[in-house]
Amino acid sequence: MTCLTIAGLQSPVGAILSNGSIAEDTTLPPEETTAPPQETTEPTTEATTTTVVETTTTTTLPGSTTTTTVVDPNVPSCSEGNRIKATDLPSLVDPDTCDMTGLIVTDNGIGALVPPPGHGVYAEGHAANGVGQELKVNTWRNGTVRLRKVGNEGTDGVAPRVKEPCSSCMAPCKDTAQTLAGFKEAGSYKYRINKRTIPGSLSKKATIKAIKLGANTIAKGINDCSITSGYTIKMSYLGRTRNKANLDRSGNCLSPNGKSVVDFGSLPVSGRTCSWYSLEGNGDRSLAESDVRLSTGQKWTLSPDSRSCRNKQDVQSVATHEMGHAMGLAHVTSSHKNLTMAEIVPSCTSAPRSLGRGDVGGLASIY
Repeated sequence: MTCLTIAGLQSPVGAILSNGSIAEDTTLPPEETTAPPQETTEPTTEATTTTVVETTTTTTLPGSTTTTTVVDPNVPSCSEGNRIKATDLPSLVDPDTCDMTGLIVTDNGIGALVPPPGHGVYAEGHAANGVGQELKVNTWRNGTVRLRKVGNEGTDGVAPRVKEPCSSCMAPCKDTAQTLAGFKEAGSYKYRINKRTIPGSLSKKATIKAIKLGANTIAKGINDCSITSGYTIKMSYLGRTRNKANLDRSGNCLSPNGKSVVDFGSLPVSGRTCSWYSLEGNGDRSLAESDVRLSTGQKWTLSPDSRSCRNKQDVQSVATHEMGHAMGLAHVTSSHKNLTMAEIVPSCTSAPRSLGRGDVGGLASIY
């Protein structure tokens, strides 16, 4: 059962920049510094009220500490359970009329735990039909929760199971399309790989190498288009770890622990990326952690161009795509299927291992 008040209207998805890119949340809205206006109407009598007096939340995001959140028993809960659909909420959720503490917001197969005040989370993954989905949940310092990229973003049906690139789409070296997620790595992205989670059907050594190559492609802007990247991303592989990516078995982003991890695990789809960032007063979104999980239920290959490849996804291609998300790129639309950051990663092809013009341009505009 839902009780909420619309505290504002959702702004457009992003502003169109001069280079054709779409910018996401590059500045904090003016409501960040003040509480949003209250509705004069009372909450409906059907609302569930909270009975918890206080909860303690610990997070390792920069600048945050262990805090005690006092829950007003007169403030109605947003949900009777611990999950709520993003489509049942407005774009701005007022904390005085709807308590989001401890809730997981879900949207078309992906979801994220609402972060503490002053922080945000970007969740990316693919729906059951293979089409990419994204969700952003930002919690302002005054407790207002802002939702972005809500709804079914896919325009295609099932992910293509072909080796050939999209013949009707623009060539990757000519396609300048790019979409920005709205955050960046301000320092050095340091990640580890959980070797123990790699499926037995894959060579562990070769899989780790493939993931590292994908990360390196994003860091250096490696491409087959003779394009000079013009940017620098500091990125370091710190070795193996027993830690796991901070996702639950449904693929929902949970709370960060300050350690970026790539692993394999139970997912309803092929891959997920969760990125947590701080919301600075000057509009900066500084990355705190990005975790990547690849599904143990997916059929994988390290030789995608093999003639025997059938319905398998290339580890290195998917790793390159997911690392692009980890560093601040979002999906481009369905008419740009030959770019690495296309909303669909096709099967049995190594093409996404190399960045297209729009992929490189997007990273260059961030870094």
